[in-house]
Amino acid sequence: MQVEFETLHVLKRKIDELFNSVLGGVELTIEQYILMTVVHKSGRQNPTKIAAELNISKAAVSRRCRELERRRFFERLQPDVEDDCRVIYYTLTREGERLLNKVNGLINEVYQMDTEDAHQLDSDGCIINAIQVVNTMITTNKHAS
Repeated sequence: MQVEFETLHVLKRKIDELFNSVLGGVELTIEQYILMTVVHKSGRQNPTKIAAELNISKAAVSRRCRELERRRFFERLQPDVEDDCRVIYYTLTREGERLLNKVNGLINEVYQMDTEDAHQLDSDGCIINAIQVVNTMITTNKHAS
């Protein structure tokens, strides 16, 4: 179990490094990007539904939403009259939309890379190796069930 944890930890760190190198200085974590994408997809979303969709705690979602709101990428919406006034909704601001479009463009550039360029991003092969290990773990667990 320790080997699997270490492998996943290395994979997460490498994916974070790759994400940061692709963004080229844009200050955004993968978690924030995913949160922005979820909110963008629905137009507006409340932290409880986001937490359920991402399978993380509502406290973690609220913390990330407040940070994105502080950075002016999210805007807190007033509930509609027919909505429960205790429910908070978030939506992307124009600046948040611009940032999300920019990041999506950068990610699409990576998807369009040829194999040689993609391997340069993963120069030590760590991500590819870790993905293979994770795939093996998943396959082994499926057969064991």
